Amino acid sequence: MKIVRAIRQGRITPGGPASRAKPQYYNIWTDDDQPLGDHPMHMPAPKLPLPTHAESYNPPAEYLFDEQERQDWENADPSDRKVNYLPAKFDALRKVPGYANFVKERFERCLDLYLAPRMRRQRMDIENAQDLLLSSLLLANYVPSLQLHLSATVRVRCVAVDPRGQWLVTGADDGRVRLWDLSIARCTAVWDLHARSPTSERSPVYGIQWCPNKAMSLFAASTDGKVAVIVPPQSNGAASSSRGINWTSPSMAFATQGYQPNINGDSGKTGRAPPARWVRPTDEERRDGIAALITVNGSAKTVVWHAKGDYFATTGQSVTGGSTSESVLIHHLSKQRSQAPFSRASKGSSAVQRSVRIYNLATQTLIKTLQTGLRWISDMHLHGPSGGTHLIISSYDKRVAWFDLELSIDRTRFCATMNALSARSPFTIVIR
Repeated sequence: MKIVRAIRQGRITPGGPASRAKPQYYNIWTDDDQPLGDHPMHMPAPKLPLPTHAESYNPPAEYLFDEQERQDWENADPSDRKVNYLPAKFDALRKVPGYANFVKERFERCLDLYLAPRMRRQRMDIENAQDLLLSSLLLANYVPSLQLHLSATVRVRCVAVDPRGQWLVTGADDGRVRLWDLSIARCTAVWDLHARSPTSERSPVYGIQWCPNKAMSLFAASTDGKVAVIVPPQSNGAASSSRGINWTSPSMAFATQGYQPNINGDSGKTGRAPPARWVRPTDEERRDGIAALITVNGSAKTVVWHAKGDYFATTGQSVTGGSTSESVLIHHLSKQRSQAPFSRASKGSSAVQRSVRIYNLATQTLIKTLQTGLRWISDMHLHGPSGGTHLIISSYDKRVAWFDLELSIDRTRFCATMNALSARSPFTIVIR
């Protein structure tokens, strides 16, 4: 089939004349003048350096040698000479004689091209620096500069950002709470929780937390012996320079609607001293935004709000007769009542440091006890639907225990000292 196909294409002619035989003697250089294509690894020869002013037939005077330079050039070894010729000056080009070293220089160049190996150098492909920069749209989520700098002389103990992300409150060692406007990076208000106390009785602000309800702009701050519920005038429509608050604002009305001067705590039911007393602030304090003051026995270290913003709990150290039953208090803001959910004190501090107890606050019964296996619990967060199904606990010995409360009470360990859970996304942040 190949022969048939070649005949049809005309490459084979049946019965054609025989090919001419080559002559016995022929010129082998006949095709030498035909240019050949470059080899794939072809490297061209280096070009000759361009002539300088000293090689001119009429060079400037500064390029000519004097007698001392001529003698030094003649006495020097040829390999040590800077140039291999003596500059000369002629009136016209027609007076220039033949160059005696022409053949020698061309021969040395041929030797260099033949003996010296050639090397292909990798050229750098330098990209434009502007192309390496990321787009401004990709960098929009990053903070371009430092917006807020706290240059206070006292140490800041706690910070909290409101749910809308516009205001920041800080609690310091001097017992003062400061409100910062993040849009202008300025301190707009200061509340002194120990304004009536002497200097020796001042204590730091241990805990501070905003109400998670975005419709209510208020926060709670805790210190030794008291918890303050503050409604900032600046975040509720009042001007920053004004000390008066809009009393018709939903936040102030919500925080003060349940004030009852004759009822404090649960002393009427049990006959015991109430775990906390709700005190009505003075008119000056109310103008500054303090909606309620809660007097507690001991020091309130932390503040935690319920998701709806009507309840918040405080934990700390009680000093009433050495009992720890009032170390956890739950405060109802709309009714201005407080209660201690645990009627009996825990047996020893090891249960607080190494285990976690889950209670039903409605029936005040113990549901389950989680043995963490940690030496000292530092932080814990609850995440998940229906009140939380995942519990993340971190400790000071750089470990994290993760409990799935729906499946079992077995734990999964990690290495960390602090943790934080996202309120919406299913991820956690740990600090080792």
